[in-house]
Amino acid sequence: MTSFNDVEDQVVIYLDHQKDGKIIYSETNSLLKTKLLAELVQKRNHIQDLKECVNSGDNSVRMILLSHFPIIDNHDQTYLLNILETFKEAFKFVPQSLKNDRNFVLKCLEVNGELFKEYEILANYVYTDERTGFSFIRKAFQLESVVKQLDPKTILSLPYSPLQYIISNREFFMKAVSINPTIFSCACRTLKADDELLFEAVKYNRQHLKFASLKQLENRNLIFRACETKESSKIGYWSSVLTIALPLAKYNPELALEIVEKDHESVACAIKHFKNHEKIIMKVIEIAPYLIFKVIKRQEWFPNMKEICLLALKKDPLIYKYLGRFRYDRDIFKFASDCGHISISYLYLSPEMLGDKVFAVGLVRSVSPLYFERLDENLKRDRDVILALAAHLQVLQQEFKEKYLPNLENDKEFLLEAVRRKRNGFSILSFASDELKQDRELILSDIRKCNNLNLVPIHLRSDREIVETFIKNVNLFLFDPSSFPDSLLEDSEFVWRMIDLRPNLIKKFPNHEFFKEKKIILKMISKNILCNEIISNELREDRDIKLALIKIGNYPFKE
Repeated sequence: MTSFNDVEDQVVIYLDHQKDGKIIYSETNSLLKTKLLAELVQKRNHIQDLKECVNSGDNSVRMILLSHFPIIDNHDQTYLLNILETFKEAFKFVPQSLKNDRNFVLKCLEVNGELFKEYEILANYVYTDERTGFSFIRKAFQLESVVKQLDPKTILSLPYSPLQYIISNREFFMKAVSINPTIFSCACRTLKADDELLFEAVKYNRQHLKFASLKQLENRNLIFRACETKESSKIGYWSSVLTIALPLAKYNPELALEIVEKDHESVACAIKHFKNHEKIIMKVIEIAPYLIFKVIKRQEWFPNMKEICLLALKKDPLIYKYLGRFRYDRDIFKFASDCGHISISYLYLSPEMLGDKVFAVGLVRSVSPLYFERLDENLKRDRDVILALAAHLQVLQQEFKEKYLPNLENDKEFLLEAVRRKRNGFSILSFASDELKQDRELILSDIRKCNNLNLVPIHLRSDREIVETFIKNVNLFLFDPSSFPDSLLEDSEFVWRMIDLRPNLIKKFPNHEFFKEKKIILKMISKNILCNEIISNELREDRDIKLALIKIGNYPFKE
């Protein structure tokens, strides 16, 4: 068990350990949380040190230390105010003589407005005789710190005389609503009918618009001011300006439209109360296209429902699945398929749709290539339909090429467009004629999305432009090293260039001879891509390589 003297020595060391003249506080120091510390500080007359501990400690430490308050000069008002600023619970340790000093209590409220709700202050200064309470409340409510902490419940619980004074004091509310907007709800009816005060209150909290009369709501500046205000105690439907101004707006669709344009939170209210106003619904869908599922249920009310669906699709193509029967409209389907977001069931496709080129292209390209087999035979040989299928090259077999591509394998424009549309690493060159397989433009376009050079003619695999284009675009995880020309790997200048273009690609050739070249190894170290295992034993002893490794933070090779 730790002896008293041992702990005393630790405390003295702790109190003597200062930085810039202040105690360095540590929450993990359990000595601060014991009565022993307070006794030792008192014994050695380290009052100032204890003050520093209280100032820098957390609330649990403060409470323990302040419970031994007699050891501190508790009449030091500056010290007490400093503590009360962040720790209102310390008010219970304030001497009664200071608690009876109204000026000191007002100073306490100035540094921490939450103290206004303390029982001792309420009992001694608020719920006391009418004259004393009235005078104290008037001065307290002039303090910004107190106003910040007020709430309607606290104000309405005040004694009658100060309450009547506060709720009818226009000057107080004009200043207070900018500090604490919630207390405007306590104002008397006369003040709520004051246009200037209401405008100021709405400026900081749109919910105060609900206190406006119909005559005040006719002032559009007031409504638009609320639209610009984002502060609100509520969110969603009940926070929208249109919901609050509905008594007037429901008879004025033009006003409702303007509110929706300025306050996007009003869309839910608009879709509920203005479901038969086409302009408002169009604006709602433009702002929140996901609400189309509510409009689609009332499609009989809107003659141009197709335009509304197209507007929603332009804003968010993913809502295609919520369009009900309009998913099978030719124009809507084409727009959605062009965006690549189609969710459609084969069960609802009629033979007429499967014979329509627009539906055929969209189904094959954006839904599934398996739909190709279900299309009309004439469409299977259509150039655009086959081009749509080019995005799924992995499903194209040799028999497909012989049956549907004999006339297109010599069409360079078709093959270039197919390369542009394909989504995977398969090469389009397998579907090209022997003549087009030699075409540099087609090869350069294809290898940007291809992961090997096997289909490139042998005499072009060593072409610098083609190989560098391939290096820049190849997927490292799917790269096939066997397709890479050995002649280029024997060229030090090309290897140097490859390290600059794709540093990690060099690791795909771990046993190659160029790893015996010192300048290549130094280049790899500078790119921080070196693997120690691939360096030859001779180069491991090289002084320059060891220094280069140390420079980038790696250790030299172990003996």
